Formats: sequence, C-alpha cells, structure tokens
Amino acid sequence: MSWLGIYHQADPQTLMAEHQDAQAIAAALKPIGVHFERWPLQSADTDLQTDADILALYATQIEQWRQDYGYRSVDVVHLRPEHPDRAALRQKFLSEHTHAEEEVRFFVSGCGLFSMHAGQQVYVLLCEAGDLIRVPDGLKHWFDMGPNPQFTAIRLFSNPSGWVATFTEDSIADRFPRLEPDPEPGAKPDSVSAPAMVSAEIRAILTDIEGTTSRLSFVKAVLFPYARARLAAFVRTHLNRADVQEVLQAVREMTQSPQMETEAITDQLLAWSDADEKITPLKLLQGLIWEEGYHNGDYQGEVYPDVVDALQAWQKMGLGRYVYSSGSVAAQKLLFAHTAWGDLTPLFDGYFDTTVGGKLDSGSYRRIAQAIGLPPEHVLFLSDHVGELDAAAQAGMATRCLRRDPPPVSQPSPTAVGQHVAVVHFGQIQWPAALASSATTRL
Repeated sequence: MSWLGIYHQADPQTLMAEHQDAQAIAAALKPIGVHFERWPLQSADTDLQTDADILALYATQIEQWRQDYGYRSVDVVHLRPEHPDRAALRQKFLSEHTHAEEEVRFFVSGCGLFSMHAGQQVYVLLCEAGDLIRVPDGLKHWFDMGPNPQFTAIRLFSNPSGWVATFTEDSIADRFPRLEPDPEPGAKPDSVSAPAMVSAEIRAILTDIEGTTSRLSFVKAVLFPYARARLAAFVRTHLNRADVQEVLQAVREMTQSPQMETEAITDQLLAWSDADEKITPLKLLQGLIWEEGYHNGDYQGEVYPDVVDALQAWQKMGLGRYVYSSGSVAAQKLLFAHTAWGDLTPLFDGYFDTTVGGKLDSGSYRRIAQAIGLPPEHVLFLSDHVGELDAAAQAGMATRCLRRDPPPVSQPSPTAVGQHVAVVHFGQIQWPAALASSATTRL
C-alpha cells in the first residue's frame, strides 16, 4: 500500500503526520508542488512483456498527460535484484539533489521510495504499483530503490537531459527512512511490503518541568517566592541539620570563601535567588523549603493533564521516562508526588538536576544518556527552552519544543522553533507504529 510520512527536517525519528489514502496523500503533497495520483493497473505480468507492450497498456493515460503537460518522450525502466550494478544504481540518486526538469514516474510494478525536502519538512513517499508521481523541477529530493530493487516504471520527459542530478552536498538523506530490507530477491511485485525505517528508535523520554510539564508561572509565582520568604529563617532554624550544613559548605566552596559566616552565606543565597541563578546549593536549599510547604499543604504541584495521559501511555509502551530540571531532584519528586492527580512519581524512572551539568551544556545530555544506559539518539528531550533543546540536539538527542501558550486564533501555531519541531501539548507528540518493539520499525 502506498504510504506518506511527514517529518521535520531536524527529527527523522518521529512522524509529524502519515497518510495511506491516495486522496489524502495527494492533498498533503499538493502544497509543495508534487502531484500524486493512481492509475488502474492493466497487468501484473510485466516481466513477460516488452516495453512496447507496457506502453500500449497505458497508452490512453500517457497520451492524456502528453496533451495536458506537453511531454515529448516516454520510456520504460526496469530494475531487478539480479542486476549486476544494482548497488551503484541505487547509490546514484540516494543523496539530496534537484533536476532542471520535472521528474514523472508511473510504477507499473514493484516499489520505490521518494523523499522530498521542502521548507523545514521532509515528505517520505512509498510508491507502489499503480502510483504516479510528478516531482517539480528544482525541488530537493532523493530516490531509494532498495538494496534489491524490483520495479518497472514508465517515465515521461519534456527533455530527458533535464533529469541530470545537481547534488546539494547536504547529508540529510542519510538520516531519513530507507527502503530496506524489502523487496527480497525473487519477490513478486504484488507482495512487496512497506519500507523499514532506518533511524534511531526512541526508547526514553527526558522532560523539562517549567513550561513543559507544568505551568511556568507556578514555579515563578508560587514556589520561588515561598522559598525566598522563608530562606533566612529556615537556615537559622535548621542550622544543625546535615543537609543544611552541606548547602552552606557548598556555597563556601563555590565562592572560594572557606571562612564565610552563615549570615553572609544566607545573603549570597538570597542574591542568587533574586537573580534567578541556577546554582546547585541554592536549588538544594529551595527543595528543602518546598518540602515543608508540600507537607504543610500550602500548595500542590501543578501538572498539565496531557502530561499525565502521555506518561501513562509511554509507560505502557515500555519507554523510559525521566526528568531533567534545574530544580533539585528532591524538589522534582516533591512536585510530582503532590499533585491534583495524586502521586505521579511511579510514572518516572529517574530524575536529573544540575549536578550532572548545566542545561545549556551538551555534555550534560550525554552524561544523562550514559546514566540511562542508552545512546543519545534513542532519547527524546522535551522543553520550552530553545537553548536547552539546542544543547540536547548537539548531544545527539531528538527534541520537541513545547509551546504551551499558542498565538492568537488569527495566527497559526508554529510547526518549528529553530531546528526543533514545535508542539502545543504532549498529545501532539506522534509515534510510528510499534515504536518500542524494534530498532527497525515497520511503517
């Protein structure tokens, strides 16, 4: 069956949309100037027919296209698994390129995978017997016939020399789905199935908190003022606690002031708080203060409903679920343990804070991936902060940018922010079928 998958150019692991209905495929491709339609198949035994026989079978459609679009020549191309140059032929058009003329191809039998790069999106189209595609001149694209090619196609030309490829020298094609392992040698055209996605499988989700799982103003307007107002008194009251002493000592070490008195340390912590600094000892102390607030019932952790639904679904899929926030691990657990939805901590497998490194440092994300036990490309990072997403992408992670505050109704929500696919809520994060089952996923 024909299939169209649409991806953001920066994220070949995750589908933004997919279609199998011919009309839906044609409608999705029309905005980028690609024409798609289906012709009724006239015969399945193309191997027993001459090129003239094949052209005669589709003479009516070919003549109509000649009249409508002015094509002056037509030919038939065959490729089979036993072709001695199949590897070189496959490689020839496997990199991104353009043509000076439209590329028109009707698949009489077999299949081929066209990938078209338009704007910030990549359209991956599996064409099978009966499919006709017209790629406009100048559109960046690549074509994959698979390691064991098996297809017969009719091609229409205004000028055959216009099909000479001009390569963009961009390696983008290497990161997107390929047509393999199908078709197998000797497979009949009507038994060829959909392509396999040769791309990293997402096995774990890593999420930010502020502006991502929770309302940004909850931390800014509730938690921060609560801790700031109680910071000095908390230090004085709990001065003998080991965890408070650890915070004080960490401040002395960070400021290189081994003799700093408690009052001066408190002033430094307050100054960091007022400047909203992501300083680990400050975050640790804030977490201790917030713990009292949660236990006293002064507030509840705020979590968006779509986050709860998504976490439960990802848990059932067997995906790992982790948090990475500038707030301390203790503060993270407190927020998720005291919500209107109850204790959500069982929905997470682990937590990370700035003890692994700053959130704008790509090394932090590599260390997190190592701690999780996965290569970075198997981890999807969610955040509302573009700088954090850039760092995660530099480390090799897939990304999604949360835009919780959509623009006015008169303006469409952005589909991308920088190099990152943008979503308004967790429910918009889409997955290919059988995502968690195999690194080679059937589309």
